Amino acid sequence: MITIILALISLLAGGIGGFFLHVLTMKISFKQKVIEDKFRVYRGLIEHWLKFRNLIYKGISSEPDGVDKYLEAKDAWYSESQKFIGEAILIADNIELAEQINSFNESFYWTEWQGLPSDQTDKLMDVFKRGGEDLAAMMRDDIRSASRFEREDFMHMVSGLRGRKKTHAVADSQQLNSSEEAKSLSE
Repeated sequence: MITIILALISLLAGGIGGFFLHVLTMKISFKQKVIEDKFRVYRGLIEHWLKFRNLIYKGISSEPDGVDKYLEAKDAWYSESQKFIGEAILIADNIELAEQINSFNESFYWTEWQGLPSDQTDKLMDVFKRGGEDLAAMMRDDIRSASRFEREDFMHMVSGLRGRKKTHAVADSQQLNSSEEAKSLSE
């Protein structure tokens, strides 16, 4: 009889332990995906900035449609960088970092590079290079911070066990307004 009770207790403890181990591995997997996403987005932004830098130094073609090619490439790269910035806003733990990335991107792409003398272009590019290096360091720190388990991660796991879903007050008030509007329209 005692053997059966001990076996049931062992089975129950093993099941609970296995469940918590599963929750922990899911959280680790999620954090790894976040790290991969951050790395992909930040790398993509830096690659676009370097491509645009090369376009600036390459200069505008002497062909009649050279300006159009420059503006076309600039617009395409800017659009793609905006996509990465949208993703950065979603994945960055620090919203200030996302705002600084966007500010840098806007300044870099919308500076009037055409017609600048080469010495002014070099000076301005050095300023952007220092700003880009500072941003890259902040991006690296953001990626590193995502790899640490913190109290909030454990609280997130525990809140998932409770099974409560959060509802947003804005959505509730919008639904309330919608039903009130529907009543007023039907009267």
